Amino acid sequence: SSRLRALSATFVSPPPLLQTAHMANGPAAGQGRPSASRHSRTDPFHFDDDDEEHVAPLRRTSSVGKLVQRTISMEKVIEASGAEIFRPKARAISMTFAPPTPADREVPPVELLMWVLFGVSGWWSANAVTAELPLFVARLPAAEKLGNQLALMTQMGNAFLLVYKVIEQRFCPKIENVIHLMMATATLSLVGCSLMWDIVVDKNSIPLLACMILSGGVGCMSTATYWAFMIAFPPVCTKALGFGMSLGGVLTMVLTAVQMGGCSPEAPRFGVSAFFSLATLLQLLWWGVVLKQQHTNAAQRSPRKNAGGDPMETTSSHSTWESSLVDASAPEVLALKVCCFSIHATTYALPSVLPFAASAYRSAAMKQQLLLWMMVSQQVGEACGRMAA
Repeated sequence: SSRLRALSATFVSPPPLLQTAHMANGPAAGQGRPSASRHSRTDPFHFDDDDEEHVAPLRRTSSVGKLVQRTISMEKVIEASGAEIFRPKARAISMTFAPPTPADREVPPVELLMWVLFGVSGWWSANAVTAELPLFVARLPAAEKLGNQLALMTQMGNAFLLVYKVIEQRFCPKIENVIHLMMATATLSLVGCSLMWDIVVDKNSIPLLACMILSGGVGCMSTATYWAFMIAFPPVCTKALGFGMSLGGVLTMVLTAVQMGGCSPEAPRFGVSAFFSLATLLQLLWWGVVLKQQHTNAAQRSPRKNAGGDPMETTSSHSTWESSLVDASAPEVLALKVCCFSIHATTYALPSVLPFAASAYRSAAMKQQLLLWMMVSQQVGEACGRMAA
């Protein structure tokens, strides 16, 4: 709420407007000047009763007043709809559209690589479990249904995100500690997969699905934590982290292609347990990268400032975000939201459908290879699209 009010203050400064109104309507110049005690406030939208009679005409007639009204109304809508969960991501991404600053140009390539690996860590464990789907379909009783089951378990991980937001509002934990807990959970999930992936309970892979809930929870949590953490860094680092989130899926599929590319389901180059053991070691490596980035980049963690020395979050860097708030009720914006929802729904539903598409072939080896390379193509396409954007 306070950030939106500050953003609105960028477009209109109520005290000068009030001063103009008083001077225009008062019988004498001295009577029209507002006192410092009444208008030197930190909240420019808190008006006294006698202020309202002068502000109301401005609100009705001026475009600036309408902007204030619409922005405050949208603020209430956002808070009522629970959009606070995704606000850090929206703010971090909106900052990437601001003009480059010297801080952006000073980030060395090695540092950007570290941020890419930081982004890989969020969805790494969930991507690793999903990458083994071609072997799961061939070896486990659920067969093609496992694609649906794993996708469902991933979405159930959103419960972790909701619990985190409740805890955050109540206890305000340090985001760095939350990220470390996420890394520990992802590592534990991969260890569990390496030990219990083939355990079946009543024809269902219950231990595997339980581990997938943990991995999906870590991935969903990264939506709220990683972007909030990156707001304090130069936007070029945010772009690198976003690319890393997509690149993680490509890397896991590369490992899977090495494991079973050109092989039959019965004779992969190395087994499922070995794959998850390697994925666990890499998760620990990504954890080390996270630790390094948190402790060695404190100097970069300062708000970007404009030429006047004011934080960029209240000026041009958020003009795109502010415009989206103000125009959120426009028909074209609603159409854009519907299209975005449809694209996301199709993208995330595709992995659960691919095993059934591959099942049309009679040969087990053909089923596995077709499913493998369809999944590889999907991950490569996602990474290319993110890079192009």
